[in-house]
Amino acid sequence: MRSFDDALALYLKSYGIRKKIYGEKSHKLYQTIKSISDIYMTKYDFKSVLKYVKMVIDMEIAIHGADSLVLSETYLGLAIAEQNTGNVARAIEIYKKSKKIKK
Repeated sequence: MRSFDDALALYLKSYGIRKKIYGEKSHKLYQTIKSISDIYMTKYDFKSVLKYVKMVIDMEIAIHGADSLVLSETYLGLAIAEQNTGNVARAIEIYKKSKKIKK
Protein backbone atom coordinates (compact mmCIF):
# COMPACT_ATOMS: atom_id res chain seq x y z
CA MET A 1 0.00 0.00 0.00
CA ARG A 2 1.34 3.41 -0.93
CA SER A 3 1.73 6.16 1.62
CA PHE A 4 -0.05 9.50 1.52
CA ASP A 5 3.19 11.11 0.35
CA ASP A 6 3.43 8.72 -2.60
CA ALA A 7 -0.20 9.35 -3.51
CA LEU A 8 0.29 13.08 -3.17
CA ALA A 9 3.33 13.01 -5.46
CA LEU A 10 1.31 11.11 -8.10
CA TYR A 11 -1.62 13.54 -7.86
CA LEU A 12 0.67 16.57 -8.12
CA LYS A 13 2.27 15.06 -11.23
CA SER A 14 -1.19 14.29 -12.61
CA TYR A 15 -2.28 17.87 -11.92
CA GLY A 16 0.39 19.29 -14.23
CA ILE A 17 -0.37 16.80 -16.98
CA ARG A 18 -4.16 17.21 -16.79
CA LYS A 19 -3.89 20.98 -16.74
CA LYS A 20 -1.94 20.88 -20.02
CA ILE A 21 -4.20 18.31 -21.69
CA TYR A 22 -7.70 19.29 -20.49
CA GLY A 23 -7.34 22.96 -19.51
CA GLU A 24 -7.89 24.90 -16.30
CA LYS A 25 -11.68 24.51 -16.10
CA SER A 26 -11.96 20.80 -16.88
CA HIS A 27 -13.77 18.37 -14.62
CA LYS A 28 -10.80 15.98 -14.69
CA LEU A 29 -8.51 18.72 -13.36
CA TYR A 30 -11.12 19.57 -10.73
CA GLN A 31 -11.15 15.93 -9.55
CA THR A 32 -7.35 15.96 -9.26
CA ILE A 33 -7.29 19.20 -7.27
CA LYS A 34 -10.04 17.87 -4.99
CA SER A 35 -8.01 14.71 -4.36
CA ILE A 36 -4.89 16.75 -3.56
CA SER A 37 -6.89 18.85 -1.10
CA ASP A 38 -8.35 15.70 0.51
CA ILE A 39 -4.88 14.18 0.99
CA TYR A 40 -3.58 17.34 2.63
CA MET A 41 -6.65 17.36 4.89
CA THR A 42 -5.95 13.75 5.87
CA LYS A 43 -2.35 14.68 6.67
CA TYR A 44 -3.54 17.69 8.73
CA ASP A 45 -1.44 20.01 6.54
CA PHE A 46 -3.98 22.81 6.72
CA LYS A 47 -1.79 25.48 5.12
CA SER A 48 -1.56 23.36 1.98
CA VAL A 49 -5.28 22.59 2.19
CA LEU A 50 -5.98 26.32 2.04
CA LYS A 51 -4.07 26.68 -1.22
CA TYR A 52 -5.85 23.84 -2.99
CA VAL A 53 -9.33 24.17 -1.49
CA LYS A 54 -9.54 27.74 -2.78
CA MET A 55 -8.82 26.38 -6.27
CA VAL A 56 -11.50 23.72 -5.72
CA ILE A 57 -14.06 26.39 -4.76
CA ASP A 58 -13.38 28.42 -7.92
CA MET A 59 -13.81 25.33 -10.07
CA GLU A 60 -16.94 24.17 -8.21
CA ILE A 61 -18.59 27.52 -8.82
CA ALA A 62 -17.74 27.22 -12.51
CA ILE A 63 -18.85 23.57 -12.80
CA HIS A 64 -21.70 23.18 -10.29
CA GLY A 65 -22.87 26.75 -9.65
CA ALA A 66 -22.79 29.03 -6.62
CA ASP A 67 -25.73 27.31 -4.86
CA SER A 68 -24.58 23.70 -5.06
CA LEU A 69 -24.44 21.30 -2.13
CA VAL A 70 -20.95 20.31 -3.28
CA LEU A 71 -19.80 23.91 -2.83
CA SER A 72 -21.39 24.09 0.61
CA GLU A 73 -19.42 21.03 1.74
CA THR A 74 -16.19 22.46 0.37
CA TYR A 75 -16.77 25.69 2.29
CA LEU A 76 -16.98 23.58 5.45
CA GLY A 77 -13.58 22.05 4.62
CA LEU A 78 -12.16 25.52 4.08
CA ALA A 79 -13.59 26.66 7.43
CA ILE A 80 -11.90 23.71 9.18
CA ALA A 81 -8.57 24.54 7.51
CA GLU A 82 -8.87 28.22 8.45
CA GLN A 83 -9.70 27.31 12.05
CA ASN A 84 -6.76 24.92 12.31
CA THR A 85 -4.33 27.53 11.01
CA GLY A 86 -5.45 29.90 13.74
CA ASN A 87 -7.80 32.09 11.73
CA VAL A 88 -10.98 31.46 13.73
CA ALA A 89 -12.71 34.69 12.66
CA ARG A 90 -12.29 33.75 8.99
CA ALA A 91 -13.51 30.22 9.75
CA ILE A 92 -16.73 31.57 11.28
CA GLU A 93 -17.27 33.86 8.29
CA ILE A 94 -16.85 30.94 5.86
CA TYR A 95 -19.07 28.66 7.94
CA LYS A 96 -21.86 31.24 7.81
CA LYS A 97 -21.38 31.49 4.04
CA SER A 98 -21.76 27.71 3.69
CA LYS A 99 -25.01 27.76 5.67
CA LYS A 100 -26.52 30.37 3.29
CA ILE A 101 -26.28 28.03 0.30
CA LYS A 102 -29.64 26.50 -0.57
CA LYS A 103 -29.65 22.74 -0.39
